[in-house]
Amino acid sequence: MVLIGGDAADSAGVVSSILDWKDRDSDTHSGGAESKDYERADPPYFAKDGPIDDLTELLLVRGVTPNMYWGSSGGGSSQQVFNRPVSGRRSAFEEPTYAVGLVDLFTPISGRLINVNTASATVLKLIPAIDDNVAEAIINGPQGRNGQYSQPGTEGDAAFRSVQDIARVFGGAPNPQAMGELARYFTVRSLVFEVHITATAGSSHREYVAILRRNGPKDIQTLNLYWK
Repeated sequence: MVLIGGDAADSAGVVSSILDWKDRDSDTHSGGAESKDYERADPPYFAKDGPIDDLTELLLVRGVTPNMYWGSSGGGSSQQVFNRPVSGRRSAFEEPTYAVGLVDLFTPISGRLINVNTASATVLKLIPAIDDNVAEAIINGPQGRNGQYSQPGTEGDAAFRSVQDIARVFGGAPNPQAMGELARYFTVRSLVFEVHITATAGSSHREYVAILRRNGPKDIQTLNLYWK
């Protein structure tokens, strides 16, 4: 919440409401919301009380506004979810400016580790001990993933080949304890991908979107497939 630009005073209530949305009981966390609260909405609905399958479910959670979800420049303030008014909407004059949205930071369908080769600076800063300077060094520093560092046979590719490679950003040999901490959060490979394909037949066009999980080099699982 701090990273997206939210007010500290709002954070506890939003976190509690998300916890209530996905836990299986009807007990309300302090400042949270359960089905009894959403049943008073127009139209009424229930808390899911289960794991989040699609991140847009957050727009149904009390306290989560469209700007908070999409970011203030994301153009999502007029969007609705399942034709329902978005819960927790506030006046634009009362709401902070969000540099990024929750949708830019979280996903419910990937692995538990962050790909250090593709993560944004804001995602990197979700991890304890990574501040603006460290995130910038990992991405754009001389030894970062976009820097001039190269290994023999990689033709100048500066991507991190292992989590231990991150140590080069700090200019020293890997510290076992520090690398152990980083290994708790990072990987150098992604497991889940979103693929967009446009099919054309004559004058007709349709865009297909697939969510794929790479279980192995020859084992690609389709998690979801839909068209626009």
